Amino acid sequence: VLNVSEVEAKVRDATGSEAWGPSGSVLHEISQATADSQQRQLVLQVLWERLQEPGVNWRKCYKALNVIDYCVKNGTKRFVEDCRDNVDRIEACKRYQYTEPETGKDQGINIREKSKQLCELLNSSERLTEEREKARR
Repeated sequence: VLNVSEVEAKVRDATGSEAWGPSGSVLHEISQATADSQQRQLVLQVLWERLQEPGVNWRKCYKALNVIDYCVKNGTKRFVEDCRDNVDRIEACKRYQYTEPETGKDQGINIREKSKQLCELLNSSERLTEEREKARR
């Protein structure tokens, strides 16, 4: 058994390869964990790993972007700063390519689109403040 912290396990679970996404309560717990510097580092470590998943694991990458999006809007300001400092990792996903061999469906499009939106959000202090206020309501 791997010695994985509870928060790390939550993030891995939230960014798994299942067809469904994480529950709102799990997202909330992850965003709350960003208040603790050690836990925030663990959360980010898993998320950065997931962004580098090969095409066949596209769901893990897509879900990681969604968790980042949620935490940027609901997590601590420090989490936002960490994401801004590592925006190049998110930028790299704008070039994500994966087409289902059986169906020919471009699964990379959602990742490219989500990373583009996320980068725009992180690069606009005004929009970020707006989205964080909206999330608090």
